[in-house]
Amino acid sequence: MRAPAPTHRTHRTSPNLIMRQVDPGPRVLRAHRPKAIVSDIDGTITTLPHHNPAGDVPVPQMIRLLRQMKAKGYKVVVLTARKASEKAMTYRWLRRQGVPFDLLITRDVGDEESPALYKLHAFRRLIEPYFRVDFALDDKANCWHYLGIHRPYINRVRSLGADAYRHIA
Repeated sequence: MRAPAPTHRTHRTSPNLIMRQVDPGPRVLRAHRPKAIVSDIDGTITTLPHHNPAGDVPVPQMIRLLRQMKAKGYKVVVLTARKASEKAMTYRWLRRQGVPFDLLITRDVGDEESPALYKLHAFRRLIEPYFRVDFALDDKANCWHYLGIHRPYINRVRSLGADAYRHIA
């Protein structure tokens, strides 16, 4: 005697269903994605390694480097572990300081992951499918080493000043 057929699939899932659940949108072949750099804010574009609500102090060499990269055709993605509630203030601060950027990504409400883990997940979900990232500017090696993305030593970049582009790109 044969067992009754299951009314739902327990061992197979439609690939289309999985892609709808995971895929944030249309993906482009890596070679056709726009080239980009990812930059942190705190300790990279600013002097302090953490957000200072009283007033962040910008690092002119880093802003100059981002402008040079933008002029060379790179998209600039700012990925920070700052809270979503600080996004508008951060956006205004970046604009006031003349920081060129195409995308600002902050934590989602309720996200309590470590900054490194948050950046890893945000990169995989929001950046990697759409950009070809050549390098990352961050004061901590955190996830960039794991992802295999070049991360120049920030103090070296700051000391090079206007010549930084030639040495890292």
